[in-house]
Amino acid sequence: MRRVCFVLLAIVIVALAAPAQTDPGDSQTLKSLLAEVRLLRRDFHTASALIARAQILLHRLGAQQTAVDRAIGGRDAAQGWLNQWQGQRQTVESQIAQATQPTAETRENSDASEFGVSLKSQLEYFTQQESQALSRLNEAEEQLRVEQGKMTELQEQLDRIDRDLGEAHAD
Repeated sequence: MRRVCFVLLAIVIVALAAPAQTDPGDSQTLKSLLAEVRLLRRDFHTASALIARAQILLHRLGAQQTAVDRAIGGRDAAQGWLNQWQGQRQTVESQIAQATQPTAETRENSDASEFGVSLKSQLEYFTQQESQALSRLNEAEEQLRVEQGKMTELQEQLDRIDRDLGEAHAD
């Protein structure tokens, strides 16, 4: 920015100091200043375009972070449901193990066999729910990987723009 101001100030001073001079040295100086101004203008437009792209990418990066956070929440919820169904299935399995141990009381009691049938149907239900929860967890983890991949791509694009701006600034 200083460079641009200095060049513009130099052009103005040269233009004011020699309005009627036609010295070939001054003409050469003006040509070199004009060339420098053109280069600065081109650099300014390039930098402006890169900055605009960076702002767009930053906005997209924020939106993508929201998508990643949502995917993490979905994965965590699916993991919670899976843990819940696994716990209930394990509880029913232990109840079935206890109910199927032969005792004098269970041999004589027909209610105990009905209880065993009820437990087995609960076990089947909980196993089915656990399987569905595992499927949801796998889908949620895949969605999270996709969203994280998109975020990585955006970060790489932003890094490229940062490098380009750094190179433009170094020139």
